[in-house]
Amino acid sequence: MIKPVHLLAGWLSLGSHDTTDTVVATRLFRLLFALGLFYGACIEPRWLYNQYFAQLISGITHCPTDSVTYLLNGSTYTLIAQIPALLLKAGVDEWSLNVLSSAIFTALAFSAVGMATLTLSRMPLLALLLPLAMLTVRLVPDHFYAVLYPADLSIFGIVAMFYALLTLARTALGFKGSALFLTGLAPAIHPTWALAVWCLVFLVLWLRNEPLLTRENLTALLAGLLLFAISYAAHRLWVMPPTESVPAQAIETVVQAWREGLKVGNHHQMIGNSPTPIRHALFFFLPEITLALLSWFSVRRTRPLIQGNGRILLQALWIFTGVLVAVRVGHELFASQLPWQIDLLLYNRWLNLNTVVNIILIVSLLTRLVWLEGNPMARFAMLFLALITLGSAIYRRHLPITPCFDCALFPNLPAASVAMEGVLLLFFLSVLLSTRMERLPLGGGRRFPPLHWSLHAADKWLLGVVLLSFTVRAIIAFRPAQIVDEWAYHRYHRHIKRECQQDWPAFQKRMAESAGGLVMGPGTGSRAGINKTVLYSTRQCSHTLPVGGHPYSPASLSKAKAFNKAFMCGDETGKEGFPESLQTCWQSMEPHRWREEAMPHGITQILADERWQLKLQPLQTWCGVTLYAIPVSPDHE
Repeated sequence: MIKPVHLLAGWLSLGSHDTTDTVVATRLFRLLFALGLFYGACIEPRWLYNQYFAQLISGITHCPTDSVTYLLNGSTYTLIAQIPALLLKAGVDEWSLNVLSSAIFTALAFSAVGMATLTLSRMPLLALLLPLAMLTVRLVPDHFYAVLYPADLSIFGIVAMFYALLTLARTALGFKGSALFLTGLAPAIHPTWALAVWCLVFLVLWLRNEPLLTRENLTALLAGLLLFAISYAAHRLWVMPPTESVPAQAIETVVQAWREGLKVGNHHQMIGNSPTPIRHALFFFLPEITLALLSWFSVRRTRPLIQGNGRILLQALWIFTGVLVAVRVGHELFASQLPWQIDLLLYNRWLNLNTVVNIILIVSLLTRLVWLEGNPMARFAMLFLALITLGSAIYRRHLPITPCFDCALFPNLPAASVAMEGVLLLFFLSVLLSTRMERLPLGGGRRFPPLHWSLHAADKWLLGVVLLSFTVRAIIAFRPAQIVDEWAYHRYHRHIKRECQQDWPAFQKRMAESAGGLVMGPGTGSRAGINKTVLYSTRQCSHTLPVGGHPYSPASLSKAKAFNKAFMCGDETGKEGFPESLQTCWQSMEPHRWREEAMPHGITQILADERWQLKLQPLQTWCGVTLYAIPVSPDHE
């Protein structure tokens, strides 16, 4: 009879990837994918933006194709919105698609982290556990683009990042067929991230001295490209609205205004425009410094800790990172001379691969040092890591395990944030030292850790913390009802104030009576305590003031400017005494003026703070806000 301990021992294969390891990697991938499907569907399902985009594409929101909302979101090309749109057309409800998407995207994240861990550590058991451990780890610094694991409401860039990591890992592991198929399909998942995928995959193949132009490789690559071509052709033919003829000078004007309006903290912000550029530069480039140090200390030793496929993955990442850092420096220095289209790449988020890989590297190095060499310093660092992981699991916002600078770990306690950053730096130094020595000499014959310290259970403590935090998190989050009932999901996450929940169905029905668009006044969401995902379920073509466009769709910028001018009384940006000035204007507007401004944009309803008292027909008041009807003709004024 095979005992469980023998089965576990079979997972602890530390050899290079021969045929047996390929089999193990395949089994591990399937297990992680299945585990991710279960976790995403049953433990943490969520409303995702791809369903909102799918609503627009499928037409069930009745958003005109020339509206700013459709131009900004509905016309965006991505397969992960296109497929749900088809299913919505076929009659599948939004919540079922959200649960399905949550499952698939979580499975993708688990698989990506697990495969990358297997490549770097060559330890299948660690590759199985690390995706679970990362559920309670905060991924910062993030290069001005938040990294949320395993999924996030605004899903596209996060899905694409884990898609890239999975493709990179499978290429390094030797699964060329599936990796090249994913490479060919990458533009359908995320057009700009596809550039990163192509660069990384071809770097790995080049470093492995493997020919690309073989029949097998080209077949897999072309199969992915063919699916992308079919998907994109469908988008151009049936989804993308007719291109408006916008003069080049007008585009330059609105894009320049958009660039000047970017705030600190925006995805596209430039370090040089920050009031504290040195602090922002340290925050931005710290993951790259961390990766360089971890890689150097792990490879440049008598017994390298990262070998074979893992070393090739790291080398590809080094080259890719080096090029991106050089591009970023050039962009910072010559931003005013460069075309605005470079901002659309948002290439800084490609560096977030380093933020994820740094965590994998730290845990992989410590585990190999403890299990293979019995290194006392590594055991101490692993116990240190167990304490940080425990604290991260308890703290609601979670904590990073990599060095962090100016990360506001405790927003209301600046001193505590600085102290925690110091703790993380000490932990990182202990990791680096453990790759060079077993004990740190302190002078006078003393060493650290002391000889009498018993640290043999450090790995068991870390394992216990990971399993305990995952189990507790899963038990707390598990709500069987939310798998099939969207309202159970909103209620559990308190997306509507408890005292307002009972009256919401009647108010929702009232909103849905109009096929026209809805404008939400400033502060209405916070006033009612309602989450925007609840509004998505109403299938309304809704707009929250001030609306914004994006250079991805230049027409959306000009349309947003006109929309804001119409509904914000000439204020196109919302900066001039907003929202007090808007309240005064709205309260003075007569019904005929509302109709004149609203009709060109297809707006038939206004949602405003109940204290504003507009000169329109009130339909219903709910939870501090009032829904008004805009007259569709002079007879209804």
